[in-house]
Amino acid sequence: MPPQPDYLIQKAFSLIEEARGLENVADNPPVRGGGGDRALYLERSAAKYSDAVFYLKNYARRLVRTESDGSNSSGASANTRDLIVENIDRYETRAADLMAEVESSRLEDERRQRREREELARVENLRLEDERRQRREREEEQQQRERQRRDDGHRRNESGVSTSSWVVDQVEELKRKIQGIDTDRSTSPKLASSRRHSNANQPDKLTRDEIEVLKWSSRIASGLFLPWMDEEARSYNYSPAQPWIDPDGLLKLSEKQEERFCKWARPTEILAMRGNTPSSPTMIDTITPYTIKQYCVSDCSFIAGLCISAEFERPSNRQLIKDPNCILAECERLFNRRLIKSLIHPQDPNGMPTYNRNGVYMVKLWFNGVERRVLVDDLLPVDDKGELLCSHTKNNDGCLELWVPILEKAYMKLCGGYDFPGSNSGVDLFCLTGWIPESIILPENPNDVRDFETPAERAWDRLYNAYSFGDCLATVSTSKALTEEKVKKVGLFTGHAYAVLKIVWASNGTKLLQLKNPWASKGWKGRFSAHDTQSWSDPAFCKEVGYDIDSVATYDDGVFWMSWDDLLLYLCNIHVLWRPGLFRV
Repeated sequence: MPPQPDYLIQKAFSLIEEARGLENVADNPPVRGGGGDRALYLERSAAKYSDAVFYLKNYARRLVRTESDGSNSSGASANTRDLIVENIDRYETRAADLMAEVESSRLEDERRQRREREELARVENLRLEDERRQRREREEEQQQRERQRRDDGHRRNESGVSTSSWVVDQVEELKRKIQGIDTDRSTSPKLASSRRHSNANQPDKLTRDEIEVLKWSSRIASGLFLPWMDEEARSYNYSPAQPWIDPDGLLKLSEKQEERFCKWARPTEILAMRGNTPSSPTMIDTITPYTIKQYCVSDCSFIAGLCISAEFERPSNRQLIKDPNCILAECERLFNRRLIKSLIHPQDPNGMPTYNRNGVYMVKLWFNGVERRVLVDDLLPVDDKGELLCSHTKNNDGCLELWVPILEKAYMKLCGGYDFPGSNSGVDLFCLTGWIPESIILPENPNDVRDFETPAERAWDRLYNAYSFGDCLATVSTSKALTEEKVKKVGLFTGHAYAVLKIVWASNGTKLLQLKNPWASKGWKGRFSAHDTQSWSDPAFCKEVGYDIDSVATYDDGVFWMSWDDLLLYLCNIHVLWRPGLFRV
C-alpha cells in the first residue's frame, strides 16, 4: 500500500527540521574539532534536505494526480502544489549549496595537508643540510687539532719544553672548555645538538624514531608547530606581496574581549584610531617589567613570566655579591640575558627584533620537548577607541610597542585562543625560556617536613643564592585554599600569580622580595608596602634596598615589596625555573 499524502508531507518537514538542526551544530560544534567536523555535519544536513525533497516531489505528484482525477476541483490543491514546488526548489538549492561548501572545505583541507607535508619536507631538508654542515665543521676542527698537536710537539722537541709544561697547557684548555659549557646562550642551539644523543659514533645525528617523534609532536589541536631552525628564522620570507594574514585564522576571543571588541586591526590602523598618526609602531622601545600590563585575558601566569624575563634582560639590572669569599664584586654579566629578544623574528643585524610592515612574525617557544616556531600576524583585537584588548605595555609617550602583544598572541595561538583557561608559571615560563621548571612545596607543618617538601629556610637559601648569580627565575601565587575575603584585605587575589623581580637580604637581616602584579596595579597592603611608612623610616635601609618613597607614593604600577615571612603566609606556591647550564655535564 503506497504511503498516504499526510505521511509524505510530515516526513518531509521532519527531515527539514533535522537538516536545520545539523546546520546549527555545524555552526556551533559541541567540541572544537576543526573544519572536518563542520564538513561532516553539513554533508549530513545536505542529505536530509535531499531526502526531504524526495518526499515533497512524491507529495506534489499525488496532488497532480488528484487534480487530473477531478477529485479536488477547488483552487486549494493548485495553491498547495505551487507552495510545494517552491519548497522543492528552495531545499534542492540549499542541499546543493551545502555540498558545494563541503567540497570547498575538503579541497582546503587537502591544500592545507599538502602545505604541511611540503613544510615538513623542507624542514627535513634543512635538518639534513645542518647535519652535513656540522659534520664538515667537526672534521675540519679535528684536522686542525691534529695539525696543531703536530706543530706543538715539533716546537716542544725543538725548544726542549718539558712534559710538565705540556700538561699545564692541557689543563688550561680543559678550563676554557668547562667555562665555555656554562656560558649563557644568547641564540638558540641547533636542533641536532640540543639533546643527549644515543648514537656514540654519530653524536649529532637524530635517529629515525626521534625524527618521527618530532614530526607527530608538531601537530596539536591548535595547529602545526614545527621545530625551530635558526637558519629558517633568518631566511624566512618576511616580505610577502600583501600584508600577511595567518592562514590558521583569527584566535577565539575571551569573554572580556568580546564585551568590548570592535575589530581586528594592524598597528598603523590602531595608531590612526587613537589619533596618533605621526607616530609609528615599534617592536621594542624598552624592555622592562614595570610597563607590562595584563589585560582582558586570564593569563596572569604567562604575563608574570614575561615580567621576570624582562627583568633579567634589562641591561641596568645588577645584583651585588655580599659574600667576602666570592671572587666577583658583582655579577652584572649573569643578568642581561636575551630571554626576550631572541624569541622574535625578523631581527636587524644586531639581533634586535624589528617592526615588520608586512605583518608576519616568527616566535620561538619551547613546547613538546624542543624549541618550536609559531607564526603570527599583527592583527590585534581593539575597542572602538583603538585600545588594545590584550596584554601590552603602558607608555606615556603614546608609543605603540608590540613585543608584549606579539609574544602573548603566539602563546595564545599555541594554547588554542585568547579564551585561555589559565595555567601555572612553571609551564608558561618554560615555554618562554626553556629553563628547567620546579615547584617548591613548602611544609604544611614546619615541625614535620615530608620528603617532597622544602623547609622554608632551605627554600630561601636556594632562591637567594641562585638569584644572586642569575641562575633562576621565580614566580609566586596565592593559594586557592585561602578565602577571597582574607587575601583581598591585604591587597592580594586568590589563584593569582606574581612575578619575583628582586630578592634582597639586607644587612639588618631583613629578607625581602620585590613582586609585581601582572595587572600593573593593586598591590600588597601589609608590612613593607607603600602604606607602611614605619618599615621604610630608615633612609639607609631604603637606599640599600633601592626603595624610592616619593615614586611609590605617586605611582601605582603593581610593584611592591613583601617580607619572606609574609610571603610564606599568603603566597606559598613558588615556581622556580633553573638556568639549563647548571645541569650540563
